[in-house]
Amino acid sequence: MASNRIPRIDIAPMLAGDPEGKRRIAEQVRDALETIGFFTIVGHGVPEVVVRDARCRLRVLRLGAGGEDAHPAARQGRNQGL
Repeated sequence: MASNRIPRIDIAPMLAGDPEGKRRIAEQVRDALETIGFFTIVGHGVPEVVVRDARCRLRVLRLGAGGEDAHPAARQGRNQGL
């Protein structure tokens, strides 16, 4: 994963009980954490509408009702990942 993009790791093979898929996923997670430090998971079975709703609610919590950064870490310029 020689890229500066956050890797997307599909965990569906692991959830299906595929031992080789589980090994591949473990390698991808290790590589992502050693090179980038982050990764996202797909193939988890959570409906996209639920994921979008959670992201929206996190933004509201982070930004507050007025739309400006409400979280102290956000005011200090730290990346909140949202």
